[in-house]
Amino acid sequence: MKEMSLEELWQLYPIILKDHNPNYQSWYAEEKQRLLHILHDYDICPYQSYRKHVC
Repeated sequence: MKEMSLEELWQLYPIILKDHNPNYQSWYAEEKQRLLHILHDYDICPYQSYRKHVC
């Protein structure tokens, strides 16, 4: 990838800007719960200060 031009990278990994979707908040909450369920045996929040916000 280091040898690729920006144009080549943009073709492989395009950046698409879209308007805000009101469903984003609920999609995030659903995905967060799925991931927390899958990863419940792992300490994914090693910093106590983040636990109340993320985990």
